[in-house]
Amino acid sequence: MNATDALRRFAERALLPDKARRYIALLETKKGLRKIADDLCHGLESEIDPKVTTTRNNMPMNSPCFVFKAPTDLGTAHKSMAEAYESLAGDDSWFIVSEDGLAGIHRPEDRWDAEKMIRIEQGGGTLRC
Repeated sequence: MNATDALRRFAERALLPDKARRYIALLETKKGLRKIADDLCHGLESEIDPKVTTTRNNMPMNSPCFVFKAPTDLGTAHKSMAEAYESLAGDDSWFIVSEDGLAGIHRPEDRWDAEKMIRIEQGGGTLRC
């Protein structure tokens, strides 16, 4: 999967329906990807389905992933979620999505205490948008 495929799969299964539809539509263009990255500051936090939040212990931290961070990081590949997380440790307003689109970590702007770990069970979660 490439970065947009992973983000699409994640949005379909982990976000509330209206936000999922918006993200999926925006994924079609580079400009849309920039809008998604800009939205990570404040827009994504409240749109994550609470049923898919988890703890770090349940995260596939060794899985390859992609990083989204405005203004320029629009799906950079990393060897593992742990590596990506460590590289972003001093920053905020970013999103890491696993290569398979079934896990993510979101840290909103200026709200490190609101960091969310998200995991969708394999085969679980249906398209809700």
